[in-house]
Amino acid sequence: MREISLIQRQVLDLFKKFPLKDQFYWTGGTLLSVLYLHHRKSKDLDFFSNEPFSYNEIIGFVRFLKKKLNLAHIKEKKIFDRYEFF
Repeated sequence: MREISLIQRQVLDLFKKFPLKDQFYWTGGTLLSVLYLHHRKSKDLDFFSNEPFSYNEIIGFVRFLKKKLNLAHIKEKKIFDRYEFF
């Protein structure tokens, strides 16, 4: 996985151990670049779910990441039915 940063790799490793892994899947341009195209570096990770989910299900993982990765803060934004954390 040479196309992703250390923090992206850490997020993916922690995601694999978290219950959300059963409901969400990694997709998007970063995944395509890492697994198939190897054409660019990307700053984001896209996760999708085919099932409805609540904000509370997501924020638990975000708080877990913040603590485990010693992050000072995580900004969040909701756009329609999509949550963004950065």
